[in-house]
This record gives sequence, structure tokens and C-alpha cells, in this order.
Amino acid sequence: MRVVCFVKRLEFEFHGNVYKNAIALGDVDNDGEIELVIGNMNGDLVIYKGKKCWQKLSGLGVITAVGIGDVMNCDSNALVVICGDGWCHIYMCLRPKSTEVPVQKSVKLVSVHDQRIPPNTSVLLLEDIDADGNKELVLGLTDRVVRSYRWQIQSKLTGGTLVCLNKWECANQIGSLTLNYDANGLPCLLIAQPGGTFMRIRPILSKELMEKEENRFKRNENEMKVDYHLLSLSRMRNPNILTEIVGNINQGVTRSKNRGSPYAVTTLDGTLMMVQDEEIIWSIQVDHQLFVLTKLDIVGDGRDEIVACSWDGQTYILDQEKHSVRFQLEEAVSAFCAGHYTLKHGDSPVPCFIYTTFTNKVYLYYDIKLESMTTKNLLTNIKEDTEIEEIFEKDIIMDKKSVKNLVEWCLYNNHTK
Repeated sequence: MRVVCFVKRLEFEFHGNVYKNAIALGDVDNDGEIELVIGNMNGDLVIYKGKKCWQKLSGLGVITAVGIGDVMNCDSNALVVICGDGWCHIYMCLRPKSTEVPVQKSVKLVSVHDQRIPPNTSVLLLEDIDADGNKELVLGLTDRVVRSYRWQIQSKLTGGTLVCLNKWECANQIGSLTLNYDANGLPCLLIAQPGGTFMRIRPILSKELMEKEENRFKRNENEMKVDYHLLSLSRMRNPNILTEIVGNINQGVTRSKNRGSPYAVTTLDGTLMMVQDEEIIWSIQVDHQLFVLTKLDIVGDGRDEIVACSWDGQTYILDQEKHSVRFQLEEAVSAFCAGHYTLKHGDSPVPCFIYTTFTNKVYLYYDIKLESMTTKNLLTNIKEDTEIEEIFEKDIIMDKKSVKNLVEWCLYNNHTK
């Protein structure tokens, strides 16, 4: 497998152990730029903006998961912090409506809501899982329970609260949560289960309501269908191994309208699969323990690549045709995420990898770009370069042997007579 090297990086110092789901990228202050949020087991949470720490919060308890999104369905992002002792904290950036306030003025996050929830939450997801046009907060617990919440305004005086909509019990430990879409465009909540399996939850739609109305699907309130998919459980070396899943992988212009979105599944023992409509498209086996799975367009062609990270810092990048490269971090990793990050005010976000280590370091590799996932022959590249081709034609160097001799002469100083 080809090895790649990324050299552009920022380094931050952040003390304390970080859970793998206590790291997120997103526009946390609604300024159009992407920030990095990390929380640790000591109750400290930091927000990085650009090349420095923008805000720090303390005393939150054991932070197990963080998320950024429109949890209140008010067209403004909020920061959701979940603690293992059963607390959900919501922070927002309350910007004044006056147009006289400069845009560049820094407005910090403030606490807008604290709520008791069941303890031992390990993972969260902020998505519209029931196709009603509103985002839900989905929590996965270590006791094999998944709960969904929706923000509900009670009154102008008391404000709102998170109301529990559904509770589902899984057969085994929950690895991760992700959202995928079927061939009809309906959302499906995928819950990773041990051994490369997953549980799928989707809204029930009656036949007469299967059309879209105002970009929303009509459905019976809170009715969801649950089913299990074993995939390649019978071929797994360990049916109890931890599993991660990431859905809604962007296929770009090649997407088929008659099929659902593809998704990727990986296990801790190094098995990585790409699946579409419950059919395994391809699978690969590596020699490292893969504990985080995500997606990112690294080539820049509008199609997502699959990114998997292991505990020892080995990072695998695979495209949808199974072409792969790997990148090695020099330290062991406690948490990893991939996405876009804004380095400088006014600039466009760039693709990046973020690693937190056991030595209190945060490494942010930016400008993560690859020209191609496959290697090309140098002679082929020369033929595709019009400028070099014109020089060859001018000097009457046309045959393959002459071009090869010229390349050897330039690269290896092979100045033979």
C-alpha cells in the first residue's frame, strides 16, 4: 500500500484524556467559519479558532461526546456537550441583532440549557432521523440503549427542553451512530453492532403518503421500523469485535437514483467494508486496530473518500473503488476526526485530519489533498503534458526509447555517451 506524507500541521497542547467521540468540527459560533471542539475526562472543553484557543470551559464533568448543529431547530448552530454522569449542556453564541455591532467582534459561547439525561452516554448524533424536517438529538448509551430527543418550546417564560421521543434497546454494545438514505430518499438511522453488523431504524410511511410535500415526508408520529443486518458476520474472525459505521457517502455525479447511499463498516480487528443496499461491494483487511471511521473528500472530485484511523496512528484512506493509501502519525492516538477547518478569518475551510494523543498533544494536519488515489507511469504523465510534448516534437524526440533515455538522463544523471 502506498504511503503518503502530510507536512502542514498545527500543534496545540491540551491536557487530559479524550474520549474518541469528544471531538468535533463545526461552525460553533455561527460566523460562517469552522472551529474545532475538544473535551476531556477532567471536564475541560476547548474551542480552537484559527491557530489559537478561542474559548475554554471547565467544570463540566467527564465529557464523553460533543456535537455541533441546530439542535433547537432555530436556524442557528449550538454546541451540545454530553457528560458520562448524566448531564447534557447546550451552549450558543448569542449575537445581538443590531447591525451596528462589528462582525469581527468576538462573541463567546454561553450556557443556554442544562438537562438531566440517563448516564453513560458514549456517542451522539444530530440529524433528522424521522423525515419531519426537524433535527433530533440521538444518544447511544453503554447499556445498549439508543434514545432520540427533540427540542420543544414549553413557554416564553420557561423556554424549552429536550423531550424524549423514542427508546430502542440493542442486542449488543453500540459502536457508533450514523445517518444514511435509502433509494426513496428516506433517512435510516444505522447503529453499529459487534462483528460487523448493524441495526437499522427508519420511519414508517403509509403508501398513500409516500410523496414529498414542502420537502418533508408525511409520516405517522413516532412510528419507526427496526431491523438487523448481519452482513458478513459468518465470515468474521471475532463476532464480538467492536464495529464502527459511517453513512451517506457522497458518490458525486456517479450516484445512482435507484439505489440508496453507500456506507462503510469497519471492525476493531482491521476489517473494512463498503456496503450499498445491504450488499458488500468490497472489503479489505489491514493489520491495525481501526477504532474511528469517517469520510472526507480528499481528491477534490466531489466524491467522499473513506478514512479509518488506528490506535497507533496509522490512518488509511480509501476511495470508492478500493484504491488505498496510508499515513502514519508518530504517536499513539486517543481520538481522531476528519473534516474541514478554517485557518484564517475570511478564508475558505480546508480539509484536515485532527489527532489527539496520550501525551497531551493535538495535531491538526491541514490542506489534506491528494491529486489522485492511484499512481501513474511517468511516461504517461509526460504524454499528458502539452508543454513537454511540444518540446519533444520540436527536437524530434518521439519514440519511447528516446523519451526513456532522456528521463534517465535528467533524473539519475546517467550521462553516458
